[in-house]
Amino acid sequence: MIKTKHSRKFHRHARNVFLTLCAAVVFFSLAGCIDTAVKEPGDRVYQIDYSKCPGCGLCVKPCPENAISEHELEGEWVVIIDPDKCIGCGECVPYCDFDALIKEYRH
Repeated sequence: MIKTKHSRKFHRHARNVFLTLCAAVVFFSLAGCIDTAVKEPGDRVYQIDYSKCPGCGLCVKPCPENAISEHELEGEWVVIIDPDKCIGCGECVPYCDFDALIKEYRH
């Protein structure tokens, strides 16, 4: 496990933010507000490990598809990757010093 300068309180808050975001995605998906189309087999996309992500936003600017964005949630900044826009190019990965970007293959 990588040790960071963040406290346990920060990691608990990051986990709570992640769970809140998951609940919002489920709600909006069920409400039909989010397109849930699955990409072709073999496509890769990146996701954020919110237990590692400090919300610094360094990964936002290098994304050529503008798939990564920052949002304020409960007074904290969180980074979100839109899987429908992410092309899996990995341009964001070198900018993350916290290894918080995870490659996922769709099937």
